[in-house]
Amino acid sequence: MSVYGSGVAASLGLQPNPVGTPEELKSRGLDRRMIGSCAPPGPGVQGCQSYARCIFRLTRFGGFRDRGPRNIGYFLQTHESMKKEDECSCFQFMQRLYDRMRAGERDRQDGKNGEIIQVIAVEPGLDHKLSGEKIHRAVTVNINEGMNLPADYKKKIFTGEVKSFVRVDAKQAISYDLLLEDRRRLREMQDESLQEGPVHRVLPDEPDNTPAPIDLAPDEPVAAAKVSAVPVKPARRK
Repeated sequence: MSVYGSGVAASLGLQPNPVGTPEELKSRGLDRRMIGSCAPPGPGVQGCQSYARCIFRLTRFGGFRDRGPRNIGYFLQTHESMKKEDECSCFQFMQRLYDRMRAGERDRQDGKNGEIIQVIAVEPGLDHKLSGEKIHRAVTVNINEGMNLPADYKKKIFTGEVKSFVRVDAKQAISYDLLLEDRRRLREMQDESLQEGPVHRVLPDEPDNTPAPIDLAPDEPVAAAKVSAVPVKPARRK
């Protein structure tokens, strides 16, 4: 039976991003309706929202659509000429960088200063020239880590292959998402308690500055304020 057959897990809509192929999800007992996979969205399959326009169906970008998800390496040069090489999953690239890549290409064709984004590596294990290519990542690290010295943060270059995409198993998916769901519900409960209105409480060390009521005797009339009449002089005729 699917681990997502019960109401709690199924109600969360776990893992909208793909975690494997539909076959991998089935072999792990994961519900393909609730868990994203490298497949077109359709009846009974959540699939991948970027499937239709996925550039990784093309050979020059790896050609691994329907066998993903995979991690890729990319080069980015911003409008300010800041450069970096980094890695991400294929669906993260489509969600965050694909539109910027296309916009940069159009800008450069029009003679403008456009961003440059290129796919330069794919995780190892694929029959492709980009598979296993090394990238150079600049990471800020504490070079005094583990030593009895003040922290000293500097950029360090890490050169290596793109890490392989790790498929999420059922236990990890449920435990992490239930943790986040519990935290979300706690925040909502706290928000609801605040909406009920503030309750004034005098803390032990907090002085109570509320003015004391004035006690009147039972038969004591409240004195009306006396207004002294100021004589008005008649206007002098010219």
